[in-house]
Amino acid sequence: MPATESAMRPRGRRELVRARSRSIGGYYPPERFLAALDAARQAGDFSTSILKRKPGGKPLVLIIDAPHCAACDELEQVTLKHDAVRAQLAKFDIERLPLSADRARALEVGYVPTLVLFDAGGREVLRMEAYFRPFHVAGSLEYVSSGAYRSEPSLQRFLQARAERMRREGAAVDLWN
Repeated sequence: MPATESAMRPRGRRELVRARSRSIGGYYPPERFLAALDAARQAGDFSTSILKRKPGGKPLVLIIDAPHCAACDELEQVTLKHDAVRAQLAKFDIERLPLSADRARALEVGYVPTLVLFDAGGREVLRMEAYFRPFHVAGSLEYVSSGAYRSEPSLQRFLQARAERMRREGAAVDLWN
């Protein structure tokens, strides 16, 4: 799915993460999403302190999931264990946040699982809402960690160029596993 541009400005501390430049949408059935919200017992305010990055530090990936979520389980058991994804995750600080109603509102989470990728300065660069296969997750992580988003505004073009580069180098490009 192509990335979409957003021109939202932060309105306050709790809405800091609304200043994203790109997002990827997916689908999670409303009744299952509401059930996941109800099941998430951890309430409380989202703190933007984890977004304060040290100069020269790593980018950050927030992984937001919920209990009793099949897509969240698959993300954990398949995608995050894939070698290409693990190699890219090593370039990030990783924070996991269980979904709660307050967090869903504060972070504008519409689907789970959600991966929110921030640059080293704490600016949200990319949001992946719903389950994505390892090729797309690894490519999205590389897009942020390499800084390619600064020169290539289209994630889709970046992923296409990445696939072409992998093929030239003799690597298999598997979009489904």
